[in-house]
Order: sequence, then C-alpha cells, then structure tokens
Amino acid sequence: SSDAPSVAPIKRFLIRYGDHYKVVEPAQIAYFHSLLKNTFIRTREGRDLPLEESLDKLEKQLDPARFFRLNRQLIVELKSIKELLVYSKSRVKVVLDPPYGEDAIVSSERSAEFKRWLAGD
Repeated sequence: SSDAPSVAPIKRFLIRYGDHYKVVEPAQIAYFHSLLKNTFIRTREGRDLPLEESLDKLEKQLDPARFFRLNRQLIVELKSIKELLVYSKSRVKVVLDPPYGEDAIVSSERSAEFKRWLAGD
C-alpha cells in the first residue's frame, strides 16, 4: 500500500436537502454517482441524496473493502452489484441494484483490480 496517511473510513453522512437533514449509514448506500458535476448517494431504496464531496474525495474516505471506484462517475458498494457482464475484451459491465440509468462500465485500467477486489484479494 502507499505511504500516504490513511484516512479513517467515513462512519456516516449527514445530508442536507432544503430545510431537512438526514443521517445516512454506509449500510444504506448502494453507490455514489456524479451527474453534471454534482455528487449523489443512491440509497438501497433508490433515492438520490445530494452530497457536497466529490467522488475523488469520497474515494479516499470510504472503506476499500466495501466500496470500489468503477469509473469517473461511480463508486459502488459491494452488495449493490447484482451481476457482471462481459462488455469488451478488457472491460466489464456491472448491473447494479437499485438500477443505474447509464451503463456502469469498469474502465479497462481498473478491470483487473476490480476482479481482485470482488474476489476479496
């Protein structure tokens, strides 16, 4: 592993939307996705909640045993992965639950690492 100081995994998120605050536990998170420069948590029930943090920042704060950065738009939680499909010679398409509107494609650079992560290596 790298020499960078490790950041303790985030325990939970406090989300503000309008006049409301909501506490979201990691177990409620299916994945994080970005859309038009905004970041959202998609909950297991399929709700999108806005987040201030970028995916780049989140990636460093999430438990790497449970969360994986698939591509520029998505960080997925292990249990939200429903199935994997061969997409091309070196890429994998991930089917998520709850469904993700776009194709969740693992970039070819990340595919080998993703398979190791899924295998628990």
